[in-house]
Amino acid sequence: MPTSDFEEQHYGADPLVVSMAVGMSWINYGIAALVMVNSVSSNYHAAAGFTVAVCIGLALSGRPVAALIRRITGLAQGACYPLGILLGNALGVAAGACLASYLG
Repeated sequence: MPTSDFEEQHYGADPLVVSMAVGMSWINYGIAALVMVNSVSSNYHAAAGFTVAVCIGLALSGRPVAALIRRITGLAQGACYPLGILLGNALGVAAGACLASYLG
């Protein structure tokens, strides 16, 4: 049975699960932006932290973290990819929040 381009690109993960993981990641970015703006004294420091959060989160989301999860847990690739999206996003937000709190 031939696979779709989406399934090949996303390690065979269910498109609905991947879409939900991406949506949850964007919601997480929005909440992180609100928290950073309200908790840091300078908006420039919050913007720097949020920029770092998005850059690291997008760099780690998906395949790099999914490969690490698969190596550690032994789960199937289709199960690891959505988890990789969420965990990569969370690591990026944590790094951005650390930078924002350090700066201001």
